[in-house]
Amino acid sequence: MKTKLFFLSALLLAMLGVFGCGGDDEWEEYAQNLDKEFEQIVVDESDTSEDVIGLHLNILSFSEKVSTIDPETAPKVFTAGEPITFSIIVRYLHGMKNPFWFTDEFKTDREFFCIYSEEGKLVKRPDRNKFKTFIEQSNPPSYNIYYNWVDDDWNSLLPAGDYYTKFSVKYNARPKEEKEHWRLKNFEVHFKIR
Repeated sequence: MKTKLFFLSALLLAMLGVFGCGGDDEWEEYAQNLDKEFEQIVVDESDTSEDVIGLHLNILSFSEKVSTIDPETAPKVFTAGEPITFSIIVRYLHGMKNPFWFTDEFKTDREFFCIYSEEGKLVKRPDRNKFKTFIEQSNPPSYNIYYNWVDDDWNSLLPAGDYYTKFSVKYNARPKEEKEHWRLKNFEVHFKIR
């Protein structure tokens, strides 16, 4: 029993050492890997095949929502103190032929879900360990990767101000087919918190 407790304690300490280290060096290594994977995906601009899936960005709180499906020219105003969620939704345009997986058919640059001030200064970078995914059981299903801009007590991490997020993703528009059909989509959404 003592041996098991010692082993579990040593394992826990080792895990804390690995995951506890971090900061900018860990992020930079992770970001370089993201950039490398992102750049390796080749988008064929001449590919005119019909897309099976499309994707859009939602930014939402309890009282407001902005979506790139129905963009408006004026930035949305969110209420200060309300938690804000960024969400990429992958939806089937023409019925579900094959399941989509974020791990295989979705690549992003290092700016994914980062928040900048209107002056272009980085305000917040998401904690890469707090991304969540789920499949909405609609017909056909939609796939969602999201990030809640909150602390552990569900308090908003963003003070009042003018912000934007700007990033690019590459995704396979015809999942699990023999030939991949990669598309590039750029997002830039401005919003305010008052």
